[in-house]
Amino acid sequence: MPWFKTTDTLMTDAKVMMMPLNERGMALGTWIACGTWSTQHLTDGKVPAPIVEAFVGTISGAETLVEARMWKRIRGGFQFNNWPKYQFTREQIETKRDEDRERKAQWRATKDKKSQVKGGNVTDMSQRDTAGTSAESALTRPVPTRPVPSRPLKETGQVGGGKSPKQDTGNNAPDIQPCGKAHDPDDACRACGTARKQAEADQITAKRDQRSTEAKKRARVAHAAITACNFCNAKGYTPGGKPCRHDLDDEVDS
Repeated sequence: MPWFKTTDTLMTDAKVMMMPLNERGMALGTWIACGTWSTQHLTDGKVPAPIVEAFVGTISGAETLVEARMWKRIRGGFQFNNWPKYQFTREQIETKRDEDRERKAQWRATKDKKSQVKGGNVTDMSQRDTAGTSAESALTRPVPTRPVPSRPLKETGQVGGGKSPKQDTGNNAPDIQPCGKAHDPDDACRACGTARKQAEADQITAKRDQRSTEAKKRARVAHAAITACNFCNAKGYTPGGKPCRHDLDDEVDS
């Protein structure tokens, strides 16, 4: 799922601060709503005018964005400025989806192969026998000499030696690595390195988006408090030039 990216300094950006205060909320709501729509439908920042009207009921917010040089007019609608510089393009998203599908397909194929190996039936036929071996030859074949069982380590005084239990069982197949393939984690694998870097980048992007969401929430709360307050101006200051707390009547300087 692609993400529409923004920054935690959006509310203090010079272009946003240039907007009239009574038009700023409508313009930014239009910008975010249409940005998520464009990312979802892979239009690379092109937004038809009917889509703008469907989201906010008017194109006045779009006109404010054009005046602030965040959008520009195109035939039939509007276009985000510098979309490829700040957002994922259609080509990038489709390439990422193809890579994810291929990686998942490789992972499923490797997993199915391992399941078949672990759950496969063991033939009753000995490695020394063949389908054409007769019962008579089987009876006349000399019985191989059986090896003398080794004495326990405690009796022989030996401390180590021989294969480990993991080697004897044969269940030491390597786990699936970040590249989607099964191999020793100590082996150098470029695909694993790329997958780890992508995971780190995704984590950084997620944290940045979370900070942006929290900043937007704080901005909405502050704007709502200023709007509901009867003592401060539109910027949240009392007549005496102090930041208004919006909750104490004696905050206002007489």
